[in-house]
Amino acid sequence: MIEIQFGAGGVVTQPTPTGPWFIGIHHRKHDEWSLPKGTWKPGETLEETALRGVEEETGFSLRFAGTAGLVHYLKPGTLQPVLFWIMVPEGHNRFTPSKEVDRFERFPLSQAVDRLGFAEEKELVTQALAQPSPNLSKEDNERLRARLEDECHQTRRLTPDGSGEPLPWEEAIEALLQAAHRARENGNVAWGWKCLRDIHRLEFPFLTPKALEERANLLLDRARIAPDPDLKNKLHGLLGTQNGLFQAPLSPRTVYLASWGLDHPEEFARIQGSGK
Repeated sequence: MIEIQFGAGGVVTQPTPTGPWFIGIHHRKHDEWSLPKGTWKPGETLEETALRGVEEETGFSLRFAGTAGLVHYLKPGTLQPVLFWIMVPEGHNRFTPSKEVDRFERFPLSQAVDRLGFAEEKELVTQALAQPSPNLSKEDNERLRARLEDECHQTRRLTPDGSGEPLPWEEAIEALLQAAHRARENGNVAWGWKCLRDIHRLEFPFLTPKALEERANLLLDRARIAPDPDLKNKLHGLLGTQNGLFQAPLSPRTVYLASWGLDHPEEFARIQGSGK
């Protein structure tokens, strides 16, 4: 069984006359740079998780400066959605090397692609710290604005379905709405739509069983025209369909995994194998 385990982290940054920099942490074991983060613990908010994890891995006290976006990580048998905030360091640094993280460094934004070892982190830093674009068309801006306003109204009507899903789902939705609005204001339409796609996945625990089946059927319709011929069979197996019918009530986490897998077929194949 593949688990979904939330986390939270930070794009720690500060503007300079030559442009913003960000903090990367270095992992001893893999000799790799990444963004600081932590795994969510029951009883925490995602903001508390982010503060705890980033302070532990960088040694800085921090304040929030906006939402950056959502990144997914693969671990054996686990898909981890990690919500990132933009953070600004304050006070003196108290960094202590650990078994996992031996140092941190400040890098200019221009080095994000070269230094960070994970593709989604590279995109996150580049998009979160991008300068506002004056070239956004009025039509694109209005389309995204209308969808965001509609999403805000939908989110206010969300009611947990009693499935026992924890707080992070709802907190992540609210934070990503802020990120999408910020992206639109900065003229970054593509990143705004990416945040909306992540929001739609996070809404699954709040849907009725019928609505969840409708979302799952939309995913299966998309899989029929996907380039990967095996993807359709993988999704049918994950969702438990036979002769066009779901054989058991759907879990929001299962539909979340199917939705993510449709957008990341190669990674989905790997995590399916590790979860068997």
